[in-house]
Amino acid sequence: MTQEALDIFMSELRDTIQYQQKTILELTNEVKDLKASIHKNHIEALYTVPEVARMIKLSERQVRKLCTEDVIEHVLVGSQIRIPSSKLQAYLDIRGEKINHRSTDKYHPRTKKRKAMSP
Repeated sequence: MTQEALDIFMSELRDTIQYQQKTILELTNEVKDLKASIHKNHIEALYTVPEVARMIKLSERQVRKLCTEDVIEHVLVGSQIRIPSSKLQAYLDIRGEKINHRSTDKYHPRTKKRKAMSP
């Protein structure tokens, strides 16, 4: 092999390596973007007004008022108010409280009648 052929071979080898490095960098960035989009597309729980009222021990009217005054961030599904779990937690963090998933509500959610208390 002559020096000229060796120089051409080395030049082509450098070009190939640069192309592969560029491809690896592009693929790495694509993987990062995919991970970010998966994180963004995480499905979050949406609570109804009655559910939130039971969890934070307020009346439904008070929860609706907090939503209409934008104290609690919410979304509308049609005309129904839904409160994302992260927004509820943000509101409770400001108040220094935690979500009570096992609400000890004394009223049945449909009938609003007081449950019989055991002795």
